[in-house]
Amino acid sequence: MLYDVPSDFHGKAWSLNVWRERYALNYKGVPYKTIWIEYPEIEPTMRSIGAAPTKKKPDGSPWYTIPVIVDPSRIAPSGGPTVISDSFHIAEYLDETYPTPLQAPCFPRGRKPCNSCSMTTSGRMSCCKASPWRCWR
Repeated sequence: MLYDVPSDFHGKAWSLNVWRERYALNYKGVPYKTIWIEYPEIEPTMRSIGAAPTKKKPDGSPWYTIPVIVDPSRIAPSGGPTVISDSFHIAEYLDETYPTPLQAPCFPRGRKPCNSCSMTTSGRMSCCKASPWRCWR
């Protein structure tokens, strides 16, 4: 399951952060279902499914964001399905759990991805071509 926030265009996805994960799931051939949740539902929903917070708020409390995936085919140590938060961790999980010998991994072997791409002076993203995350150190 992939958690996403709907747009006003009848359930159309629009969040670039979630699109990366959608792309990776499709690239890996992993079947999934999109679970649409509104912004106010993110924190209570993520808490209820056992997702880890992705950051801390200025007051130190946990901050829950999407994307989040739930993999019911993999049982976590807690006994429930595996729940992964954050784009970077999701991509790592997909590469480790669903290796694709005929395709390149989400992250090229031996490369550490950046958390964001840089903008060029023309306003375009400066990224590499081989991956949905497209930016490497």
